[in-house]
Amino acid sequence: MRVAVWVCHIIYTLNTGMRIGEILKLKWERIDLQQGYITVTRTKSGKDRKIPLNETVTKVLKNRERDGIYVFHADGKPYESVKKAFYAAQRRAGIKHCRFHDLRHHFATKLVLAGVSLPVVKELLGHSSIVTTMRYAHPTPEAKKEAVRLLEGGEMSNDRHYMDTSPLIAEIQSFISSSI
Repeated sequence: MRVAVWVCHIIYTLNTGMRIGEILKLKWERIDLQQGYITVTRTKSGKDRKIPLNETVTKVLKNRERDGIYVFHADGKPYESVKKAFYAAQRRAGIKHCRFHDLRHHFATKLVLAGVSLPVVKELLGHSSIVTTMRYAHPTPEAKKEAVRLLEGGEMSNDRHYMDTSPLIAEIQSFISSSI
């Protein structure tokens, strides 16, 4: 397998969250560059899903030669695996303990850290349960620090609260200010 092909697989996974099997069996007829999405069929969950294309994937797709039914193929047949090329590249890069599937976890984590809701991430990944999606999105220590930092300084508006706690919060803040 040429280096360019497995690099494309990595780019696709990092930017679409697609499973490696979905990428390997991706057909040109499932790509709509005009509308900007890929339709993934025969998924693990059994449900088709549409994945929006970002600029990175669109550029990669536009640069691929349309010389067969499948986007990635050897002599017209889809590649069966990228393991050898992926692990060889990993060794050359000095990266340890990384599976190709970890790229899907990275996709989910980056989306959640960017503020994308779990239901949206769930749909993009094609999970049938949000519980599964939660196993993919790994909060970083920095994200946790940022989350609790938002509670300070009025960055979270009071109209988001279930109950109107504004008077109580104002009183507590006044007490804290006078005590320091």
